[in-house]
Amino acid sequence: MTRNQHSIAILSTIACLPVATGCVESWRPPLNGVQVVSATVRAELASRMTPPGTVLVYSCRAGGKQDDCDQYVVELANGRRAEGRLVGCKRDPLEGYLQREPSDEGVSNFPWPPCNETGALGFFLEFEPPLVYWPSYVEGGRAITSSSRFHLYGARGPHVCSGNVTRSVELEGYESVEVGEQRYSDALRLRVETSIRVPWLCNVRISEYVWLAPGVGEVRRMQKWKGRILLITSFDSLRIYDLMEAKRPQSLSGNSGEGGHTGLSEAWRLCAIHLYPGMPVPRLSGLIAETDEAKHCENQKH
Repeated sequence: MTRNQHSIAILSTIACLPVATGCVESWRPPLNGVQVVSATVRAELASRMTPPGTVLVYSCRAGGKQDDCDQYVVELANGRRAEGRLVGCKRDPLEGYLQREPSDEGVSNFPWPPCNETGALGFFLEFEPPLVYWPSYVEGGRAITSSSRFHLYGARGPHVCSGNVTRSVELEGYESVEVGEQRYSDALRLRVETSIRVPWLCNVRISEYVWLAPGVGEVRRMQKWKGRILLITSFDSLRIYDLMEAKRPQSLSGNSGEGGHTGLSEAWRLCAIHLYPGMPVPRLSGLIAETDEAKHCENQKH
């Protein structure tokens, strides 16, 4: 695949990401049993973040049925988040794989998964300023928002395009959640919206509901993708991730209170993203995010 062909494939895939339709569709989980909070309620997220060094194993359902993504692993350690097929990749800084000047173009040695499957895609995202993935706190009835400029680089490192991304997180309330044989009686239920804009190409959104439990982190995620390819072909998909197992660091075993965090927000600076399939309905199959933690992020507002 030539550089131009690869760039077109990536741009088409980004155009496929979810278009905003709001969170009032039929897939929204019911509010029955949710302790809805008022606009004056604030909840700190420190004790509900996953302790560093933990490995989380999720089951994956698509459209309410098990699919070939029946297990998804997330690993957090040393300011780095790895997911899916990119768990276990060597830990060189992602910065070294970006080719900022055309004269620097060459074959990247980033360890992308074998691409025997038709349509697999890999690329990098750089956020300026870092995108706040999880704020230090959430509020009822009021979204905490982070906005960043992003630069997209192809699998071998060349720059492809730039755009803007906005992520908002809002507290809906507290809810008891059953995941497998485990019940989390005091999980925070969050509504998350991520909007991506690339001029003349796409205006997209990822809509999610996330449940965070004390000392564990994410125990369930419902993720809605709805998109359009260059205003021609559209698609719609829903995936649900349920926690199956949390392998905790030995130093934290038996401690379910603090979660190993200090109240800092989690902000993403650089990402490597692997999609399989990449087209025509892209699905996240692997991710590495290098994070910056900051108590006061200039791009965090409400």
